Amino acid sequence: MFLQQPRDSRNHREINNFSIAHKRTSTSFHYSFMTPSIKPIQPTELGSSMKSPRAQHVQQHHSNTTNNINGAARSQASRRKILGSVNGNVQSKPTSAKPTSARPSSAKPSSAKPSSIPPFFDSAEEIGKQPSSHSSTTQKKPRIPATDPNRISLLWQRVMADRPTQSSKAKAKSPTSGQGRQTASEITHPTSSRASIPSSFRTAGITIDNPAFRDIILFPRRISIDKTPLSRPAFQHFRTSPPTRYQDIPGLASTTVFLEGDDDFKANIVDQYKEMKDWGLCEAEYAQYAMEHLLKSEVRDPDAIPSRAWRTKRMIQLVAKPEWLWSAPPIIDTPPTKDYNFDVRPDASYWIPIDVFNERYQNLVKELFFVKYEKILCPYFSIEFKKDDSKDEKAESQVAVAASIALYNRFKLKERRLRQKNKFWTEKHLANVRHYGITFRADAFTVWCIRPNKPLDIKDDKAETWAGCVMESVHKNRCNTLVGVQNLMEWINEIHRWGLTVHGDSCQRDVQHCIEADEIVRTSLGDTGELQDSDTDPE
Repeated sequence: MFLQQPRDSRNHREINNFSIAHKRTSTSFHYSFMTPSIKPIQPTELGSSMKSPRAQHVQQHHSNTTNNINGAARSQASRRKILGSVNGNVQSKPTSAKPTSARPSSAKPSSAKPSSIPPFFDSAEEIGKQPSSHSSTTQKKPRIPATDPNRISLLWQRVMADRPTQSSKAKAKSPTSGQGRQTASEITHPTSSRASIPSSFRTAGITIDNPAFRDIILFPRRISIDKTPLSRPAFQHFRTSPPTRYQDIPGLASTTVFLEGDDDFKANIVDQYKEMKDWGLCEAEYAQYAMEHLLKSEVRDPDAIPSRAWRTKRMIQLVAKPEWLWSAPPIIDTPPTKDYNFDVRPDASYWIPIDVFNERYQNLVKELFFVKYEKILCPYFSIEFKKDDSKDEKAESQVAVAASIALYNRFKLKERRLRQKNKFWTEKHLANVRHYGITFRADAFTVWCIRPNKPLDIKDDKAETWAGCVMESVHKNRCNTLVGVQNLMEWINEIHRWGLTVHGDSCQRDVQHCIEADEIVRTSLGDTGELQDSDTDPE
């Protein structure tokens, strides 16, 4: 017997049972004693006869245990209340912390832990300290820094530049891919900006096929087309003399694009053009024949060409939409009512390879000027084909767009060099800022020279001085005679000669001057016989 007092045997049994229940509860951390089947014993029920030290010990133990039970119950209720407020689902009747009267019950106490109480919370105070995604909506929102719309527009353009459109996908599958290049779905570039805008902010666009294209797109940018000048020979235009052999010209020994042919070669070209015209072939047939026999391509094997040798790169329907360092000509007059993205993709174009620059600063060249595919830059020649005269105006507009964007960016490179030297535009500076083009219509062709207009007289070194450009016809003829073919060959050869020896050299020196002006690296400027930026420099 735990106590030697018979009259208190009932109290003894209850105390003993309560101690066993408490031990089990403390071990498992389950509050099974909270069920109505167990009645907490009050100290007064032990009777006044418990005077022995053992009885006093049991009484004190019972009192402490009861306080712990009540405290745990209150803590549990607090947890449920706080968790309910956090989750937006406060229990309407939380479990009472007060023990109920003892009553026999057949229901078994549940051993499952409350699902709303995480086991790692030790108190209600710690719950309030935990971060929650369901925090009050009155929490102060973080301040979002201001954004740069121009930078975002430029990033959008770089992302969208090489993405295929529905038109380009259809064109790749079509055998007559040169006939249509513009659809309203391709328009992504605002006319009043040098960067594109996301399609959700895009206005209705216009295509080159539209009869009002020149009035809406070209004229507000002061891009004009002049067909009135009379034809002249190529050598007179460039002020050059016919060479014995183009490869004998200094710097052109490795170039393979020049045309050389006797009368039999010219007669064969006349016959082929007559045959294609009689058959009524599409423009793709004319383009293929011309690019095989007249508009030649350089060898693409770098091992077969000496390092830094002057040569050109022919590109077919190259996609060169406005992007970083490749800006569309700005609007100068009244803004147009339609949008256009300057994506024309000429049938053929010729570019300068970056290999002509020293490898030590080719990466700096890419920071100064647009370098397509990181390999070609500074285009100087654009060509368009049409099967007849019915689309003559469209071919002219396509060359005007391709030439104007190339010329505008060439103009900006030259202007940067002048501003670094604290100089202003003069006639000699504009002399070699040009672009050339040819439009073919069956066997007929027209040669064009595109020049910038006189720059605006603005002394502000940050203001835009571009004043538009004019596309002027310099020669018209047909490939139905030996003389016509001879004139075409001379113009193609002289354009390449100018592009490699004058245009290419001028672009190279402008880039070198810009690099040295920033004191980044010492270039070979002046070390290989190149002209200096002095009064004798034609640039």
